[in-house]
Amino acid sequence: MKGKKAKNMVPTAELAGQTGEKRARPPATLGQLLWFSIVFGTRAFGGMAMVAYLREELVDRRGWLSAAEFNEHLALCQVIPGATVVELLALSGYQLAGAAGAVFATAGVLLSPFTLMVIFSWLYFTYGRLPVMVSLFQGLGAVVLAIMVNGIYQLWRNLPQGLYARLVALTVLAANLYRPWPLSILVASLALVGALSWKLTPKTAPAALKAPPVSSLQLEKTPESSSAQRPAKLAREEVGKRSLVWSSVVLWTLLLLLSLGPIFSPRLRALFFAFLPIGTIAFGGGMTMYGLLQQVAVEARQWVSLLQFRDGVALGQLTPGPIMITASFIGYHVQGFLGALYATVGIFGPAPLVAIGAKLFQDRFLRHPVFRRITLTIVAGFLGFLGLVVWRLAPVSLGSWPAIALALTSFWLLRFRHWDVLPVVGVGAVLSLFLFRF
Repeated sequence: MKGKKAKNMVPTAELAGQTGEKRARPPATLGQLLWFSIVFGTRAFGGMAMVAYLREELVDRRGWLSAAEFNEHLALCQVIPGATVVELLALSGYQLAGAAGAVFATAGVLLSPFTLMVIFSWLYFTYGRLPVMVSLFQGLGAVVLAIMVNGIYQLWRNLPQGLYARLVALTVLAANLYRPWPLSILVASLALVGALSWKLTPKTAPAALKAPPVSSLQLEKTPESSSAQRPAKLAREEVGKRSLVWSSVVLWTLLLLLSLGPIFSPRLRALFFAFLPIGTIAFGGGMTMYGLLQQVAVEARQWVSLLQFRDGVALGQLTPGPIMITASFIGYHVQGFLGALYATVGIFGPAPLVAIGAKLFQDRFLRHPVFRRITLTIVAGFLGFLGLVVWRLAPVSLGSWPAIALALTSFWLLRFRHWDVLPVVGVGAVLSLFLFRF
């Protein structure tokens, strides 16, 4: 009897061990998620280095996500447009607390960077002509140029299908040096080139596209177990897709209602709708978005000068959170606090929407080879745009031997000593006060 009782207890223990992870996972309330996002946005420096900190908090420390879930979210956010870290946090918030969690996570991570950028913008546009400020930003301009060159080098080296992608980048750079292209025409042209290039490329193994390889997990399943699990899996996917669709509809409606707020203010309306496409179509992360931001704010709209744009990039490197908070700097110059707010919502508002939509269509579209080819082509084109920014900033940022020396030193620290961006900017700011005496 004892043996039978002990034998019967084994499956119960195994079942408890199998489900223990789910039962032990602590729930995340909206308040906890918002507070965590605010704290993360205050501490998050270093671009993609923020991903490691986010994983440590969400997976290891708080246990809100499993390692597999976090890795899946990260892989998805790296192939969709927008700021990678913001969308990663939005997608994690969606899984933890639905659409409201995605919105709260996005708003929380942007609160501290936005507040600091508004303060920095007020100081810059109020006291920017003081000699000490002129000396400071003269040196920081050289540091910003080095940061951009280092970003171009990393993107250039890591581009897949190197020859094709590099030809696209050089073509976009040359075409815009000759005559600037509107952003909408450029993106449409790059998408068309990407689709046609995939269509015209010889396929060496067409059969592989029709029949995906069978994994070891699939080989271990028996037909009975697969057929038994299929209805439950399809039901879960259907419920998840319905939830994603309705969440996306609600979030897009809220964003459109927000856009109606400045209907009587042409400047606010222009800011919102000028930055909205950048946050929606900018593949490749924050560094490639600099080229688009410069094309819109400096070339097309002339909201800021090239030097002001460069200084806004430097301030964006000094603040925590996503580097594209530079949009708040531009918006502040156009129409004060409200301008900064609408520029920020315009460029970062699509983040939860794009992340949720990508989650919905990841199996159908995002893993398709045509989509990947189009994405690669657009990223390469945006790299050409970033090269155009460097080309135009170089003459105004490297006007003296101390500036050239500071730029070369900053690049050496980033490229060969592997320093993070923030210490390089801090050292550059201190050296600027001595190299460019006011």
